[in-house]
Amino acid sequence: MRCKYCNIEIEGRAKVCPLCHEKLERSTVEEKPIAPAVDENGNIVDEKSNSIVNASDKFVAVEEKSFYPPRENQAKVKKPLTFNTIFFLVSIPLFLICLTINVLTTPHLLWFYLVGACEVYIYLLVRNTIHSANSIAVKILWQGIMLFFMVWIAETVFVRFELPNTEKWVLEYALPAVIGISVIVMAIFTAVLGKKQPAMILDCIFLSIVGYIPIIFYACHLVEHSIFAIVIMLLSSITIACCVIYGRAVLVADIRKRFHV
Repeated sequence: MRCKYCNIEIEGRAKVCPLCHEKLERSTVEEKPIAPAVDENGNIVDEKSNSIVNASDKFVAVEEKSFYPPRENQAKVKKPLTFNTIFFLVSIPLFLICLTINVLTTPHLLWFYLVGACEVYIYLLVRNTIHSANSIAVKILWQGIMLFFMVWIAETVFVRFELPNTEKWVLEYALPAVIGISVIVMAIFTAVLGKKQPAMILDCIFLSIVGYIPIIFYACHLVEHSIFAIVIMLLSSITIACCVIYGRAVLVADIRKRFHV
């Protein structure tokens, strides 16, 4: 037989095309009957066992089995809920509820900004730190940026509420503190895993360079007190010096590998 959908020749008496699983129409195909084997005396012989079949028995043609599995109407598999779906289903209603409560109760203190900042921080914490293949330096940098962003939002809320001594405290204290903690954490990871992961030494140097930002702000008269900027600059300088001195050979090899020197 020949399938009118696939245009392929099919041997035997199959009712379904083994390729496309469509039903074969026998009326459109001329089939030749399968004749039984007969011996000299006219007896029907079973070809497999070479035994004579009684004349009273009817010859039955067995339909060939398909080598392909039958098509089944499979139900659509429900996709599991992802982190993004769960997060947005929870965070958006929560933010709207907090916004409504804030506007109705304390419109002079817009604390709903802090709720939104916390939600963004949690999202980036999971996506860029926990479920991320980035290097440790990139993860620490992301955490530092998000912490500074949250503190800046808090300063905006407090200044609007006219609390005393809240202006510029983000650049004065929060920024040096976040950078200092980031440099210390990266230095600890480098000291522990530096031999197994040589690339961390160069990453630690790059992250430590960020520690010069507070002293640059002080030089540009963006902050008034220099003590914290000087402390973070010294901490970053010591970290860079230790990386260069103790990891010099590994550092040179990593620089040649990265920059194809």
